[in-house]
Amino acid sequence: MQQLTLRLRDDVHRYHVIQKSDATHDGRASIRACVRSRDAERAAAIIQERLQVACDDLMLTRSRDEPAAANDDE
Repeated sequence: MQQLTLRLRDDVHRYHVIQKSDATHDGRASIRACVRSRDAERAAAIIQERLQVACDDLMLTRSRDEPAAANDDE
């Protein structure tokens, strides 16, 4: 589970970098603060929130791209 979490974290970070999102810097800084203060629950909530935002963004992008792909087949 730890490896999956780290892999997801890295993938979301890359996604935010590609999207030039401010969430990259803000999210990592927030997680580091949680680690320093030993607040695992808050860190988990931040990671969950970042994953949800990334998922929502990807699904929105996918839904925008699907109609164009369907039209290409015609």
